[in-house]
Parts: sequence; C-alpha cells; structure tokens
Amino acid sequence: MPLERTQLAALLQGYQKEDPRLHQFLTLLMRNVGELYDIVEPIQVQLTSAITPPPTPLIPINGTFALFKTFIRLLWQKADDYSQLFEIRQGAVWDTAEFITRTPSTQADLEPTLVGSTPFLVKSINSAGVYSETALQINVVVPAIGTTAMTAQVIDNNVLLYWTEPNSAFQIDYYKLERSASATPTVFVLIGNKTGTFTSVFEVVSDTYIYKLTPYDIAGNSGPSATITQHVNQPPDFNLQDSRISDLNGTRVKAYRFIASDGNPRLLAPVNITEDWEDHFLNNSWDQPSDQVAAGYPIYIQPAQNTATYTEVIDYGGVFNNLIVNLQYAYVAIVGNVAITFTMESSLDNVIWSAPVAGASAFFASMRYLRIIVTFDGDDATHDLVEFYNLTIRLDVKRETDSGAGTASSGDATGTVFTFNKVFKDVDSVVATSKVPTKEPLDIIVDFVDAPNPVSFKVLVYDTAGQRKTIDIMWVARGIV
Repeated sequence: MPLERTQLAALLQGYQKEDPRLHQFLTLLMRNVGELYDIVEPIQVQLTSAITPPPTPLIPINGTFALFKTFIRLLWQKADDYSQLFEIRQGAVWDTAEFITRTPSTQADLEPTLVGSTPFLVKSINSAGVYSETALQINVVVPAIGTTAMTAQVIDNNVLLYWTEPNSAFQIDYYKLERSASATPTVFVLIGNKTGTFTSVFEVVSDTYIYKLTPYDIAGNSGPSATITQHVNQPPDFNLQDSRISDLNGTRVKAYRFIASDGNPRLLAPVNITEDWEDHFLNNSWDQPSDQVAAGYPIYIQPAQNTATYTEVIDYGGVFNNLIVNLQYAYVAIVGNVAITFTMESSLDNVIWSAPVAGASAFFASMRYLRIIVTFDGDDATHDLVEFYNLTIRLDVKRETDSGAGTASSGDATGTVFTFNKVFKDVDSVVATSKVPTKEPLDIIVDFVDAPNPVSFKVLVYDTAGQRKTIDIMWVARGIV
C-alpha cells in the first residue's frame, strides 16, 4: 500500500540519527518524487475526465403546453444537472418523428398545428451529445374553430354582408366567401377570400342567392360554414345586348372536346389528351384494360390530370362602355369533385388586356374583346372528372341618358336639327317637350332615324291648325354609349 507524504516525512526523521547518508538519499528521492507527482496527477485527472462521458441525462419532467394566437409553446422541467440541450420532434415514435428544433431552454415556441391532438417528443442531451434513453411526450390539443353568424343588407344591387369573428385558438387568416344561385343551390362558386368581418357583393342578374362563408386560421384549419340567403332585383338601366352559347372551340389544355348525343359540344376535364391508346397502357405499365380496372381506374380516360383550362376570346365587333358580363354553365360530375372557376379580361385591341377579374360576372368600363378562362381543379389528381357544357355568355349594357335644350324653328324646312351630347351606339328613345307651358295645344314631333351610331335628330312643332311653330323645347334621349 503506497505511503502518503506525512508518513514518508516521519520515516526520514527516524533515519536522520541512525544513518545520515540514507537520510540524505531518501530526502533527495522524496523531493524528486513530489515534483513528479505534482506534474502527473493533473494529467491523470484530465485524461480520466475526457475518457469518461458525463452521466446519461434523465427524461425531462412535467411537460405542458400553451396556445397563443400565432404559436404553440411547449414547457418542461430539467430532471438533472447534466442536460445541456433539449431536442423536440413531432410524432409519437422518436425514430420516425419529424425533427423540429433544439434549444438550451426548457421551453420552445412552435408553429400552429391542425385541430385535434398532436404528439411532440422531448429528449435531453448532455455535453457529450448523449440523449436521454426515453422521451417526454407532450400532446398538444387544438380545439375546433367556433361558429360565425352572418347578416346581410341589400341596397339596389349591392349585397352588404356582415359576420362575427368565431372563437379560435389561432388567429383567423381569411374567410372563404362563396355563392350559389337558385338554379343550382348546391353548386357554390368562389367569390374570393376576405379579411375583416364585412364585404359587399355587386350582383348583375336578378336572382335569389345563397352566400356561404368559411373561416380559416393561420394553421389551415377551417371552421363551420355560415350561410345566408338574399334576393336581388335586376340591376337598373342594364339591358341585354348580346347572349351566346359557346361552341367550346377555344384553346383547351388537358380538356377533351366531344359532341354529345344531343348534338351539342362538351368538355371532359381534366384529362391527358396527348397520349394515344398504346401510350396510355405503356405509360401506366398495363397490359390490358382489366389491369387498369384492377388498379382502381374503371374509366378509360383515367388516370385524370390535376388541372385543366379552357380559354376563349370573343370579338363583339365594336367598343361598348359600362357593361356587365355574366357567365352561366352546366356540368355533370363524372367522378369525385372538380372545382370550376372563371376569370375574365377585357381589351380594346386584342393586344393589351385588363387585369383578370375572378368570378362568373364582371363589370367593364370599356370593352371590345372578352377573354374567358375556365379552370378545372380536381380534388383527387388521378380520379376526378367533370363534363362541362352550355357555357352561356351574356352581355348587359347600361342604358344612359342624354338631354339638352334649344329652339325648334318653323323656318327649318325639314325640322330643326339637335345633336346628341353623348356618342351613342344606339338610341332607344328621344322625347321633346315645350320648355315653358303654352296656352294652345301643340304637337311636338321628333324625327329620329334608328340607325347604329346616331348623332342627331330633328324636331318639328305644329299647332292645331297644322301650322309650323317656333318654340323653345327640352329633349331627353336614352341609349347605349
């Protein structure tokens, strides 16, 4: 058993009297050994510390969570003093869970998650990078979004929609607003995504509309939809100018045109229209039709495509101002659900186009060319199919009023000419009256030739004896500009 320094010192003191030479030798040896000990001992301590890792950290304890409007906060406690970092993963099994983050703190702020229970795992890591053997599991429970209530007010053809903000764990990102008409009450068309709790919708056709509002939070959770029904009258001063049914001969992308048994054109979308029969089976590694059916595609044209478009440009032959375009269509859902949406653009020269307007109705201040883009989006990228037909394009033009005053002179042989102030494309009516009351009855006759792009009309005034009279008159004209 090795001697300690105090024991060596007592032993040397005994040799000092008995054998001075041995005392001197042992004293020198002790001095050298002491210096060597002072050098070797720290090195041994350092080597031992480097070779032996810190103890395995323990599992964190007392995990919990808190929901904030824009994030989730996980919280836990340390179980030992060796934990330097904590790793968080999303999932129920550590090896397959998704890595989220590492932190030296005992809390972590994470992105919002979907409604329901989502498991998160937390392991501690020591200074040598050793993980705790087990993980703390924290189940984050996100409640469903609450209900919202809608109210509406109709002013002329403007539908004012109001709604309440629902209870929600996370911040509401937007509200999806849709509309259906009485003819197709179960087919909703997207109006747009709205923020806030108010919007207005201008309706161009008289009908009873159902408006559906669905809230979405920043995590992508959707709440229950609210609906409200409102009747809208025909817009004032708008009259039908043109109505046509498309022959569907525009530009088709992943949409197949065919003639149905009723003799009318239809589109099947979204489908692959570039492969032939042989490519269809080779590209899908099928030897025969039964292989396709066994793979879950009972219709030959499947697998379907995810998205298709149909684009059509219409030239109305002249420029129209202050007009409304309304689209109507019919469809048959062959498989699944295919969303059908529209955008429209206007142009004066078929070169420069306006910004796209989303929806099946649009107002344009001035237009000659109309470009319609129909988009088909399937929920299932390989199965969903729709049959689209009877695309009807209706052009309603606003009737405008023009007026003026002047003197109808009996000296003008064929009548006094009055010129319109506005540039009309067509005039429906012209009415002239005396500017001041007269004692005798007068017949005021308007001589107007109903022709395209009229610029003027004539007025003749007669008394009861059939004689021409000169009086001051006022006139009002209505037509399309």
